[in-house]
Amino acid sequence: AFAAPGGIIGINLGLFLHAMDVHEYSWVLAHELAHLSQRHFARSVEAQQRMTLPTLIGFLAGAAIMAAGSSEAGMAAISSAQAIAQNQRLRYSRGREQEADRIGLTTLWRAGHDIDASSRMLVRMQRAYRFTERPPEFLLSHPVTEKRITDARNQSVNYEEKPVSSSLEYQFMRARVRMHFAENGAKALEEAKNTVDSDVVNDYALALANGRAGRHDNALSLLKGLHEEDPGSILLCATFAELLINAGKIAEAVELLSHRLVINPDNQPFAILYARALNASQRHDDAKDVLWRQATINEDDVDVWYDLAETAGLAGDIVDVHRARAEFFALNGDYQNAIQHLQYALSLVTKPSQRLTASLQQRLLDLRTQAEAARKT
Repeated sequence: AFAAPGGIIGINLGLFLHAMDVHEYSWVLAHELAHLSQRHFARSVEAQQRMTLPTLIGFLAGAAIMAAGSSEAGMAAISSAQAIAQNQRLRYSRGREQEADRIGLTTLWRAGHDIDASSRMLVRMQRAYRFTERPPEFLLSHPVTEKRITDARNQSVNYEEKPVSSSLEYQFMRARVRMHFAENGAKALEEAKNTVDSDVVNDYALALANGRAGRHDNALSLLKGLHEEDPGSILLCATFAELLINAGKIAEAVELLSHRLVINPDNQPFAILYARALNASQRHDDAKDVLWRQATINEDDVDVWYDLAETAGLAGDIVDVHRARAEFFALNGDYQNAIQHLQYALSLVTKPSQRLTASLQQRLLDLRTQAEAARKT
Protein backbone atom coordinates (compact mmCIF):
# COMPACT_ATOMS: atom_id res chain seq x y z
CA ALA A 1 0.00 0.00 0.00
CA PHE A 2 1.09 3.60 -0.51
CA ALA A 3 -0.12 7.12 0.17
CA ALA A 4 0.08 9.87 -2.44
CA PRO A 5 -0.72 13.60 -2.52
CA GLY A 6 -4.38 14.44 -2.95
CA GLY A 7 -5.63 12.06 -0.28
CA ILE A 8 -4.94 9.00 -2.41
CA ILE A 9 -4.20 5.57 -0.95
CA GLY A 10 -3.18 2.80 -3.34
CA ILE A 11 -3.64 -0.83 -2.36
CA ASN A 12 -1.99 -3.77 -4.09
CA LEU A 13 -3.75 -7.13 -4.12
CA GLY A 14 -0.60 -8.58 -2.56
CA LEU A 15 -1.60 -6.94 0.72
CA PHE A 16 -4.30 -9.63 1.10
CA LEU A 17 -1.58 -12.27 0.88
CA HIS A 18 0.60 -10.65 3.56
CA ALA A 19 -2.13 -9.47 5.97
CA MET A 20 -3.47 -12.61 7.64
CA ASP A 21 -6.61 -11.00 9.06
CA VAL A 22 -8.70 -7.87 8.77
CA HIS A 23 -6.88 -6.25 11.72
CA GLU A 24 -3.47 -6.46 10.03
CA TYR A 25 -4.98 -5.18 6.79
CA SER A 26 -6.62 -2.29 8.65
CA TRP A 27 -3.36 -1.41 10.39
CA VAL A 28 -1.65 -0.94 7.02
CA LEU A 29 -4.47 1.38 5.93
CA ALA A 30 -4.32 3.29 9.22
CA HIS A 31 -0.55 3.67 8.76
CA GLU A 32 -1.02 5.10 5.24
CA LEU A 33 -3.79 7.42 6.45
CA ALA A 34 -1.32 8.75 9.01
CA HIS A 35 1.16 9.53 6.22
CA LEU A 36 -1.57 11.62 4.58
CA SER A 37 -2.71 13.40 7.74
CA GLN A 38 0.87 14.33 8.66
CA ARG A 39 1.73 15.52 5.12
CA HIS A 40 4.74 13.22 4.98
CA PHE A 41 5.10 13.39 1.20
CA ALA A 42 5.11 17.19 1.18
CA ARG A 43 7.46 17.29 4.15
CA SER A 44 9.85 14.84 2.47
CA VAL A 45 9.97 17.08 -0.63
CA GLU A 46 10.73 20.07 1.59
CA ALA A 47 13.46 18.11 3.39
CA GLN A 48 15.04 17.06 0.08
CA GLN A 49 15.04 20.66 -1.07
CA ARG A 50 16.83 21.70 2.12
CA MET A 51 19.43 18.96 1.57
CA THR A 52 20.03 19.80 -2.08
CA LEU A 53 22.20 22.88 -1.57
CA PRO A 54 24.58 21.41 1.08
CA THR A 55 24.96 18.25 -1.01
CA LEU A 56 25.67 20.27 -4.15
CA ILE A 57 28.25 22.35 -2.29
CA GLY A 58 29.94 19.13 -1.16
CA PHE A 59 30.06 17.83 -4.74
CA LEU A 60 31.45 21.11 -6.05
CA ALA A 61 34.07 21.25 -3.30
CA GLY A 62 35.16 17.71 -4.13
CA ALA A 63 35.33 18.54 -7.83
CA ALA A 64 37.40 21.64 -7.08
CA ILE A 65 39.84 19.61 -4.96
CA MET A 66 40.15 17.04 -7.76
CA ALA A 67 40.76 19.81 -10.30
CA ALA A 68 43.52 21.14 -8.07
CA GLY A 69 45.31 17.82 -8.43
CA SER A 70 44.27 15.90 -5.31
CA SER A 71 42.00 13.20 -6.74
CA GLU A 72 41.86 11.08 -3.56
CA ALA A 73 40.90 14.01 -1.36
CA GLY A 74 38.34 15.14 -3.94
CA MET A 75 36.72 11.70 -4.13
CA ALA A 76 36.66 11.56 -0.34
CA ALA A 77 34.81 14.89 -0.21
CA ILE A 78 32.25 13.74 -2.78
CA SER A 79 31.74 10.41 -0.99
CA SER A 80 31.32 12.24 2.30
CA ALA A 81 28.65 14.53 0.80
CA GLN A 82 26.79 11.50 -0.59
CA ALA A 83 26.98 9.67 2.74
CA ILE A 84 25.68 12.66 4.69
CA ALA A 85 22.77 13.11 2.28
CA GLN A 86 21.91 9.40 2.41
CA ASN A 87 22.07 9.36 6.21
CA GLN A 88 19.73 12.35 6.43
CA ARG A 89 17.26 10.68 4.06
CA LEU A 90 17.28 7.44 6.05
CA ARG A 91 16.89 9.28 9.35
CA TYR A 92 13.92 11.22 8.02
CA SER A 93 12.38 8.09 6.50
CA ARG A 94 12.61 6.19 9.79
CA GLY A 95 11.21 9.14 11.68
CA ARG A 96 8.14 9.46 9.51
CA GLU A 97 7.54 5.69 9.60
CA GLN A 98 7.62 5.77 13.40
CA GLU A 99 5.22 8.71 13.45
CA ALA A 100 2.84 6.96 11.03
CA ASP A 101 3.03 3.77 13.12
CA ARG A 102 2.05 5.59 16.31
CA ILE A 103 -0.77 7.64 14.80
CA GLY A 104 -1.97 4.61 12.84
CA LEU A 105 -2.12 2.58 16.03
CA THR A 106 -4.44 5.14 17.62
CA THR A 107 -6.68 5.03 14.54
CA LEU A 108 -6.68 1.23 14.67
CA TRP A 109 -7.69 1.20 18.34
CA ARG A 110 -10.46 3.77 17.84
CA ALA A 111 -11.86 1.66 14.98
CA GLY A 112 -12.14 -1.33 17.31
CA HIS A 113 -9.38 -3.44 15.79
CA ASP A 114 -6.70 -5.59 17.41
CA ILE A 115 -3.77 -3.25 18.14
CA ASP A 116 -1.30 -6.15 18.29
CA ALA A 117 -1.84 -6.48 14.54
CA SER A 118 0.84 -3.84 13.97
CA SER A 119 3.68 -5.79 15.58
CA ARG A 120 2.48 -9.08 14.03
CA MET A 121 2.55 -7.57 10.56
CA LEU A 122 5.97 -5.97 11.06
CA VAL A 123 7.52 -9.20 12.37
CA ARG A 124 6.16 -11.18 9.42
CA MET A 125 7.47 -8.63 6.93
CA GLN A 126 10.90 -8.71 8.53
CA ARG A 127 11.09 -12.51 8.59
CA ALA A 128 9.88 -12.89 5.01
CA TYR A 129 12.63 -10.73 3.53
CA ARG A 130 15.41 -10.96 6.11
CA PHE A 131 17.77 -12.96 3.89
CA THR A 132 16.87 -11.56 0.48
CA GLU A 133 19.63 -9.77 -1.41
CA ARG A 134 17.35 -6.89 -2.35
CA PRO A 135 14.09 -6.42 -0.44
CA PRO A 136 10.92 -5.46 -2.35
CA GLU A 137 10.25 -1.81 -3.12
CA PHE A 138 7.69 -1.36 -0.33
CA LEU A 139 10.31 -2.32 2.28
CA LEU A 140 12.81 0.15 0.83
CA SER A 141 10.27 2.93 1.38
CA HIS A 142 8.92 1.38 4.62
CA PRO A 143 12.03 -0.02 6.36
CA VAL A 144 11.34 -2.63 9.05
CA THR A 145 13.80 -2.55 11.94
CA GLU A 146 13.93 -4.18 15.38
CA LYS A 147 13.48 -0.72 16.88
CA ARG A 148 10.30 -0.20 14.89
CA ILE A 149 8.91 -3.57 16.00
CA THR A 150 9.82 -2.92 19.64
CA ASP A 151 8.25 0.52 19.49
CA ALA A 152 5.00 -0.97 18.10
CA ARG A 153 4.88 -3.48 20.96
CA ASN A 154 5.62 -0.83 23.58
CA GLN A 155 2.96 1.49 22.20
CA SER A 156 0.34 -1.28 22.22
CA VAL A 157 0.43 -1.64 26.01
CA ASN A 158 -0.72 1.97 26.41
CA TYR A 159 -4.17 1.21 24.99
CA GLU A 160 -7.13 -0.18 26.88
CA GLU A 161 -8.02 -3.68 25.71
CA LYS A 162 -11.24 -4.00 23.71
CA PRO A 163 -13.05 -7.09 22.44
CA VAL A 164 -12.31 -7.60 18.76
CA SER A 165 -14.02 -9.75 16.16
CA SER A 166 -12.76 -11.55 13.10
CA SER A 167 -14.07 -11.02 9.57
CA LEU A 168 -15.16 -14.04 7.57
CA GLU A 169 -15.59 -11.93 4.43
CA TYR A 170 -11.96 -10.81 4.68
CA GLN A 171 -10.88 -14.46 4.72
CA PHE A 172 -13.07 -15.07 1.67
CA MET A 173 -11.29 -12.22 -0.10
CA ARG A 174 -7.89 -13.62 0.85
CA ALA A 175 -8.92 -16.97 -0.64
CA ARG A 176 -10.14 -15.19 -3.77
CA VAL A 177 -6.82 -13.37 -4.19
CA ARG A 178 -4.85 -16.59 -3.71
CA MET A 179 -6.89 -18.29 -6.42
CA HIS A 180 -6.45 -15.23 -8.65
CA PHE A 181 -2.67 -15.47 -8.42
CA ALA A 182 -2.57 -19.23 -9.04
CA GLU A 183 -0.79 -19.97 -12.32
CA ASN A 184 -3.59 -22.15 -13.72
CA GLY A 185 -6.56 -24.28 -12.71
CA ALA A 186 -4.43 -27.21 -11.55
CA LYS A 187 -2.25 -24.92 -9.42
CA ALA A 188 -5.38 -23.29 -8.01
CA LEU A 189 -6.75 -26.69 -6.96
CA GLU A 190 -3.44 -27.58 -5.33
CA GLU A 191 -3.34 -24.25 -3.51
CA ALA A 192 -6.96 -24.62 -2.34
CA LYS A 193 -6.42 -28.16 -1.05
CA ASN A 194 -3.44 -26.96 0.99
CA THR A 195 -5.40 -24.08 2.52
CA VAL A 196 -5.54 -24.23 6.31
CA ASP A 197 -8.55 -22.21 7.39
CA SER A 198 -12.15 -22.67 8.54
CA ASP A 199 -14.33 -25.15 6.65
CA VAL A 200 -16.37 -22.44 4.94
CA VAL A 201 -13.25 -20.59 3.73
CA ASN A 202 -11.74 -23.86 2.50
CA ASP A 203 -14.96 -24.65 0.61
CA TYR A 204 -14.98 -21.15 -0.90
CA ALA A 205 -11.38 -21.55 -2.09
CA LEU A 206 -12.16 -25.00 -3.51
CA ALA A 207 -15.21 -23.66 -5.35
CA LEU A 208 -13.13 -20.95 -7.02
CA ALA A 209 -10.34 -23.41 -7.82
CA ASN A 210 -12.77 -25.90 -9.37
CA GLY A 211 -14.22 -23.09 -11.44
CA ARG A 212 -10.78 -22.14 -12.74
CA ALA A 213 -10.07 -25.79 -13.53
CA GLY A 214 -13.28 -26.06 -15.56
CA ARG A 215 -14.98 -28.34 -13.03
CA HIS A 216 -18.11 -26.23 -13.01
CA ASP A 217 -20.47 -28.75 -11.41
CA ASN A 218 -18.14 -29.16 -8.42
CA ALA A 219 -17.68 -25.40 -8.15
CA LEU A 220 -21.43 -24.70 -8.22
CA SER A 221 -22.20 -27.45 -5.74
CA LEU A 222 -19.73 -26.07 -3.19
CA LEU A 223 -20.75 -22.44 -3.66
CA LYS A 224 -24.48 -23.16 -3.68
CA GLY A 225 -24.16 -24.73 -0.24
CA LEU A 226 -22.33 -21.67 1.12
CA HIS A 227 -24.83 -19.30 -0.51
CA GLU A 228 -27.81 -21.16 0.96
CA GLU A 229 -26.25 -21.05 4.44
CA ASP A 230 -25.83 -17.26 4.19
CA PRO A 231 -28.22 -15.96 1.50
CA GLY A 232 -27.74 -12.35 2.61
CA SER A 233 -24.02 -12.30 1.82
CA ILE A 234 -23.34 -10.09 -1.20
CA LEU A 235 -19.92 -11.67 -1.72
CA LEU A 236 -21.23 -15.25 -1.75
CA CYS A 237 -24.18 -14.37 -3.99
CA ALA A 238 -21.95 -12.48 -6.45
CA THR A 239 -19.48 -15.37 -6.54
CA PHE A 240 -22.30 -17.87 -7.14
CA ALA A 241 -23.60 -15.72 -10.01
CA GLU A 242 -20.09 -15.47 -11.43
CA LEU A 243 -19.70 -19.26 -11.38
CA LEU A 244 -23.11 -19.69 -13.02
CA ILE A 245 -22.05 -17.40 -15.87
CA ASN A 246 -18.73 -19.21 -16.27
CA ALA A 247 -20.60 -22.53 -16.38
CA GLY A 248 -22.87 -21.25 -19.15
CA LYS A 249 -25.98 -21.25 -16.94
CA ILE A 250 -26.89 -17.76 -18.11
CA ALA A 251 -30.65 -17.85 -17.50
CA GLU A 252 -30.11 -18.84 -13.87
CA ALA A 253 -27.54 -16.07 -13.43
CA VAL A 254 -29.87 -13.46 -14.94
CA GLU A 255 -32.73 -14.53 -12.66
CA LEU A 256 -30.54 -14.52 -9.54
CA LEU A 257 -28.96 -11.14 -10.27
CA SER A 258 -32.17 -9.39 -11.31
CA HIS A 259 -33.73 -10.52 -8.03
CA ARG A 260 -30.74 -9.33 -5.98
CA LEU A 261 -30.69 -5.94 -7.70
CA VAL A 262 -34.24 -5.41 -6.45
CA ILE A 263 -32.97 -6.03 -2.91
CA ASN A 264 -29.66 -4.18 -3.42
CA PRO A 265 -30.36 -1.50 -6.06
CA ASP A 266 -27.29 -0.21 -7.92
CA ASN A 267 -24.95 -2.61 -6.14
CA GLN A 268 -21.89 -2.49 -8.39
CA PRO A 269 -20.73 -6.15 -8.26
CA PHE A 270 -24.27 -7.34 -8.98
CA ALA A 271 -24.77 -4.78 -11.75
CA ILE A 272 -21.49 -5.60 -13.51
CA LEU A 273 -22.24 -9.33 -13.38
CA TYR A 274 -25.82 -8.68 -14.52
CA ALA A 275 -24.55 -6.77 -17.55
CA ARG A 276 -22.18 -9.62 -18.31
CA ALA A 277 -25.02 -12.15 -18.11
CA LEU A 278 -27.26 -9.97 -20.29
CA ASN A 279 -24.52 -9.75 -22.91
CA ALA A 280 -24.20 -13.52 -22.83
CA SER A 281 -27.97 -13.64 -23.49
CA GLN A 282 -27.51 -11.32 -26.50
CA ARG A 283 -29.47 -8.62 -24.64
CA HIS A 284 -26.84 -5.99 -25.40
CA ASP A 285 -29.14 -2.95 -25.21
CA ASP A 286 -30.30 -3.97 -21.73
CA ALA A 287 -26.69 -4.56 -20.67
CA LYS A 288 -25.75 -1.11 -22.00
CA ASP A 289 -28.51 0.52 -19.94
CA VAL A 290 -27.25 -1.22 -16.80
CA LEU A 291 -23.68 -0.06 -17.44
CA TRP A 292 -24.74 3.52 -18.23
CA ARG A 293 -26.43 3.60 -14.84
CA GLN A 294 -23.23 2.36 -13.20
CA ALA A 295 -21.11 4.86 -15.14
CA THR A 296 -23.36 7.66 -13.88
CA ILE A 297 -23.00 6.49 -10.28
CA ASN A 298 -19.30 5.57 -10.45
CA GLU A 299 -18.04 8.09 -12.99
CA ASP A 300 -14.39 7.66 -11.92
CA ASP A 301 -14.33 3.89 -12.46
CA VAL A 302 -12.28 3.18 -15.60
CA ASP A 303 -13.40 -0.46 -15.71
CA VAL A 304 -17.06 0.52 -15.95
CA TRP A 305 -16.34 2.86 -18.88
CA TYR A 306 -14.30 0.15 -20.60
CA ASP A 307 -17.11 -2.40 -20.21
CA LEU A 308 -19.63 0.17 -21.41
CA ALA A 309 -17.61 0.87 -24.57
CA GLU A 310 -17.39 -2.84 -25.34
CA THR A 311 -21.09 -3.40 -24.69
CA ALA A 312 -22.12 -0.38 -26.76
CA GLY A 313 -20.14 -1.91 -29.61
CA LEU A 314 -22.04 -5.18 -29.24
CA ALA A 315 -25.30 -3.20 -29.24
CA GLY A 316 -24.26 -1.39 -32.43
CA ASP A 317 -24.36 2.04 -30.74
CA ILE A 318 -21.18 3.61 -32.14
CA VAL A 319 -21.90 7.03 -30.62
CA ASP A 320 -21.93 5.51 -27.14
CA VAL A 321 -18.77 3.52 -27.97
CA HIS A 322 -16.90 6.78 -28.54
CA ARG A 323 -18.52 8.53 -25.57
CA ALA A 324 -17.45 5.73 -23.23
CA ARG A 325 -13.98 5.52 -24.72
CA ALA A 326 -13.58 9.27 -24.29
CA GLU A 327 -14.25 8.95 -20.56
CA PHE A 328 -11.97 5.91 -20.31
CA PHE A 329 -9.05 7.77 -21.90
CA ALA A 330 -9.73 10.94 -19.88
CA LEU A 331 -9.57 8.99 -16.61
CA ASN A 332 -6.23 7.57 -17.76
CA GLY A 333 -4.90 11.07 -18.46
CA ASP A 334 -4.88 10.60 -22.25
CA TYR A 335 -6.81 13.74 -23.14
CA GLN A 336 -5.76 13.72 -26.79
CA ASN A 337 -7.51 10.40 -27.43
CA ALA A 338 -10.42 11.40 -25.18
CA ILE A 339 -11.06 14.57 -27.20
CA GLN A 340 -10.69 12.67 -30.46
CA HIS A 341 -13.29 10.08 -29.47
CA LEU A 342 -15.73 12.76 -28.35
CA GLN A 343 -15.30 14.51 -31.69
CA TYR A 344 -16.06 11.20 -33.41
CA ALA A 345 -19.20 10.86 -31.29
CA LEU A 346 -20.35 14.36 -32.25
CA SER A 347 -19.79 13.69 -35.94
CA LEU A 348 -21.86 10.48 -35.77
CA VAL A 349 -24.99 11.96 -34.19
CA THR A 350 -27.46 11.52 -37.03
CA LYS A 351 -30.86 11.94 -35.41
CA PRO A 352 -31.58 15.54 -34.39
CA SER A 353 -30.97 15.61 -30.66
CA GLN A 354 -30.32 19.05 -29.26
CA ARG A 355 -29.85 17.72 -25.74
CA LEU A 356 -27.28 15.05 -26.73
CA THR A 357 -25.38 17.44 -29.02
CA ALA A 358 -25.26 20.12 -26.32
CA SER A 359 -24.10 17.55 -23.76
CA LEU A 360 -21.30 16.30 -26.02
CA GLN A 361 -20.19 19.84 -26.87
CA GLN A 362 -20.07 20.82 -23.20
CA ARG A 363 -18.11 17.68 -22.33
CA LEU A 364 -15.68 18.47 -25.15
CA LEU A 365 -15.09 21.93 -23.67
CA ASP A 366 -14.55 20.38 -20.23
CA LEU A 367 -11.98 17.91 -21.58
CA ARG A 368 -10.08 20.65 -23.40
CA THR A 369 -9.98 22.67 -20.18
CA GLN A 370 -8.71 19.64 -18.25
CA ALA A 371 -6.11 18.92 -20.94
CA GLU A 372 -4.83 22.50 -20.77
CA ALA A 373 -4.63 22.37 -16.98
CA ALA A 374 -2.73 19.07 -17.17
CA ARG A 375 -0.22 20.57 -19.62
CA LYS A 376 0.45 23.49 -17.28
CA THR A 377 1.22 21.16 -14.40
